[in-house]
Amino acid sequence: MAILTPQALLLSVCLYATSVVGKRYAAMEKNTNECIGACKAVNYIQCQEYAASVSFDKFNDETYYEDYLVTSPSTPKGCYTEISNGNIVVGVYFNDDDTGASDPDFSPICARVDEYSFMADNTNECTSGSTMSYNACGSYAAVIGSGTFKGYYKEDGTYYQYARKDDPDLPKGCYRDIDEPDEIYFNDHNKGSAAAGYEPICVRISSASCGGDPHFSGFGGYFFSWQGHCDVILSSSPKAGLNKEDVMVHVRTTRRRKWSIIEAVAVSAGDDVVEIDNNGKLLLNGSKVKTVTSKSFTFSKEFLGSGKLIIIYLFNFGDGKLLEVKANTRSNMVFTNMSGDFPKGSVGLLGSPVEPGLFARNGTTNMHVDDVDEFVESWQVRDTDTQLFQNTRTPQYPNKCVYDTDEVRDYLEEVNVYLRGRRLDEQDIVTLEQAVSACAKHKFGPLRTFCEEDVMATGDLELADDAFYGS
Repeated sequence: MAILTPQALLLSVCLYATSVVGKRYAAMEKNTNECIGACKAVNYIQCQEYAASVSFDKFNDETYYEDYLVTSPSTPKGCYTEISNGNIVVGVYFNDDDTGASDPDFSPICARVDEYSFMADNTNECTSGSTMSYNACGSYAAVIGSGTFKGYYKEDGTYYQYARKDDPDLPKGCYRDIDEPDEIYFNDHNKGSAAAGYEPICVRISSASCGGDPHFSGFGGYFFSWQGHCDVILSSSPKAGLNKEDVMVHVRTTRRRKWSIIEAVAVSAGDDVVEIDNNGKLLLNGSKVKTVTSKSFTFSKEFLGSGKLIIIYLFNFGDGKLLEVKANTRSNMVFTNMSGDFPKGSVGLLGSPVEPGLFARNGTTNMHVDDVDEFVESWQVRDTDTQLFQNTRTPQYPNKCVYDTDEVRDYLEEVNVYLRGRRLDEQDIVTLEQAVSACAKHKFGPLRTFCEEDVMATGDLELADDAFYGS
């Protein structure tokens, strides 16, 4: 049985949830200063949403603005709350201080990003998703309001946790009692075994996307933006096709002024390579086609909007694994979305649903979002990688990705790239207020912020209508 001191227990997991917005937010234990386990720090916009969810209206009232937006080295960094007896929220704050500090009166507010699946009774492994760590199991317990991870008993001067086991006769990892589904436990035993009446709980982080400026939402809720110009590996998944073929997805980004777009996507599975560009042109193994037939996936095509200017291409690799490629021919942007349980060993810019994080090509470096250029460059398509695009263009490895528009101007003029039928040096001016208003239809969060940034960058108010931004 694992032994923890009371002090260590405070830093272990999301011990309780004071409020859950669609299972999105949970409060950490008091007197801590960070988000633990599968709980992630929230931004100011998300903090606003949390405040609204618990009916703390003063946070969003400009009359009290300076009272709840603080810069303090002595309170938790980011979003935090003050909770009185009875779990009554008496204050929600956002601390701009980069360091902050734990305080016995305050609890950091963190976001839930994981999805969960339950295995069959009397099994001992995750056949959908991946086995959770102790911290992730505690975070799940927090989301559903389970009290098992808060329960301890003392024996011979040592504290033991009710939820933590080391038993060869119970499922390994996180599991629940079928008759008491709020009873959540974690078994440290390295093997465990199937046991009647118990279900393993597995984490399933099942969606990742990119598009716009471009912005990336990786498996596990990792958001970042990257304005470079080159060919990169979006995803590579072993044995993910209908007949267990490897699936690869490359994207070609193009620099425009001070921002970039995804100009084209190439998808490989089995013997087939499909290319889709921002004008909706469809290539199969180098030949222009209207539709695609393959042994490695099923394929469909759909037009959206009154002018049919948005084209949706859907790849179905079986067992719920989907790739959607959307060509917005009006804005000349390509968007992608991957969903489903792509297998262990999946790598690339979007990461893996089994082991989420910003893992560089070497597989061992889990990078910080501040290192986004270095992270993306590690996934630049190299001469040793399978080349999916029929036509090559500058830069090609070992030349690095380009960030200066002047360096790609000759290329842009050569291929005569236009934005909405105009030269690239033409742009409507959109104010911040106009962008915020246009994107207000979308939910609070990073994707809504991406919407505002893209509308201002492109001068295109209609871009806010794209569902990529979260509505």
